[in-house]
Amino acid sequence: MSAFGIVRTAFDLVLVSTVFAGIRRSSGFVVATDKIESEPVRFVADKFFESGEWVMDRSVEGLSRYPTVFSRKN
Repeated sequence: MSAFGIVRTAFDLVLVSTVFAGIRRSSGFVVATDKIESEPVRFVADKFFESGEWVMDRSVEGLSRYPTVFSRKN
């Protein structure tokens, strides 16, 4: 796999994780990682979803810097 393929795959994984973070925040549904029996796999899954939360937090923080362009819906 080329360097471009690795970067593209990493970007896609972060994007999917961020979508799951948005779903969690808007609906309350979460992936039940506590049901994963393998400790290393559960650890990786938790970090995967935490990365999406981090990206979502940074995105909201960035959008809030431009209140004239982006406003919150009440």
